[in-house]
Amino acid sequence: MSRVVRAVGLALTCLLLVVAAGCAPARQPDEIVVWTKEAGTDQLEQQRKMLDRFEAEHPGTTVRLVPFFGRGDADATALITAVRGGTGPDVFVADRFTINQFASLGLLQSLQPRVDAEPAGFTDDYLPFALAEATYQQELYGLPWHTDTRGLFYNRQVLRDAGVDLSLLDPANGPMTIEELRAVADQVTTTDEAGSYETMGFVPWSDQAWPFTWGQVLGATYYDQQTCTIAVDDPGFRGIYELYDEWARDLDYARTDAFLASYAPESAPEGTSPLYNGRLAMQINYSGFAFNIEKYAPDLDWGVTYPPVAEEGDDPITWSGGPAFTIPTGAANADGGWELAKFMTSAEGQREWSGSQDNLPTQTAVLDDPEVTEGLEFFAGMLRDGYSSSRPPLPVGSELWETMNTGREAVLVGDSTPDEVMAEIRRRIQPQLDPYCPLTLTPPE
Repeated sequence: MSRVVRAVGLALTCLLLVVAAGCAPARQPDEIVVWTKEAGTDQLEQQRKMLDRFEAEHPGTTVRLVPFFGRGDADATALITAVRGGTGPDVFVADRFTINQFASLGLLQSLQPRVDAEPAGFTDDYLPFALAEATYQQELYGLPWHTDTRGLFYNRQVLRDAGVDLSLLDPANGPMTIEELRAVADQVTTTDEAGSYETMGFVPWSDQAWPFTWGQVLGATYYDQQTCTIAVDDPGFRGIYELYDEWARDLDYARTDAFLASYAPESAPEGTSPLYNGRLAMQINYSGFAFNIEKYAPDLDWGVTYPPVAEEGDDPITWSGGPAFTIPTGAANADGGWELAKFMTSAEGQREWSGSQDNLPTQTAVLDDPEVTEGLEFFAGMLRDGYSSSRPPLPVGSELWETMNTGREAVLVGDSTPDEVMAEIRRRIQPQLDPYCPLTLTPPE
């Protein structure tokens, strides 16, 4: 039986508490225990393949790979249990967006002393936003691994049939403005005799059109470092909900919701999308969606361009997420964990991983490798050109994200005004942030 199969069997046996002391086998000499959230079958096989090579290059070392299944990326319950019980892993492959939260709880070791001991320029080749996202109180807590980014996908045939000038969506001509996007969407949208939508140009709250997506477009500030407060008075932040409110009225949220329920229901099988069958002309989605199209709609005549911008002449803007290699507090083999983290997130490691998993690397040199970025060249270019950043890396970032999304739904259905949403964000998030103040988001120099 392979080590991958054994690891998966252990995870299934222990369920969500796979890492609890009662489930962990006895440690072997020179063993490195790795918890990974990259737990798909292909992901586990590729990680194991790379770890086998690491073992071969470090005779006497063994690596135990443990799939980690929590109730969400921000769920720290199992890690808290293990760290406090002295049974934590040596490496935890964490969502970068949660690193501030986990570090603030004392669950992760600062990697800054180890980084400082490396040759000068050790972190220079990582994308700056990925380093910033893995930084807490100006110390690095994770080595960035792979990433993604977001763009505006479109069905060329649907747009042609509506008489849309496709040069508007050519990335060579820069991003459309929000108003231009709305005009194109209106040109495409059709209804039946009863007034129900048959085709829609764009749904500005579906797929990856999150509040944070629109906040990036509007240049929103979420955190005031001088006052250590959530910046609820920032016009760009508030503007997110003003946009949603306006769109919900213009598109009629109930009719749009009925359209999505018909052509993009949550129960739809994998591989279905209204973009594929011509019911939707444009959608904001993440870079990996390109491979979904290749797999499920290989004959689709499609393109991708930048998300819209607020004003003509604004630079393109988007955002990215992804994991990092961290070392939990009390790790029994932190030195081995550091060597493994460097190995996996190095240019060579990222080239092997991203080239096999359709991810984008966070090592800038690898972004120029056509074998790694094949099919994702447009997205790699956005990263290379500095058009992407991350969500605000706050200890309360996950709570802020969820509250922002809840506010979106409240505005769309008419239960709350934008002002009420901002007041609720302040009420819920600021008391959670206060214990961490003062808080500096600037990464180490």
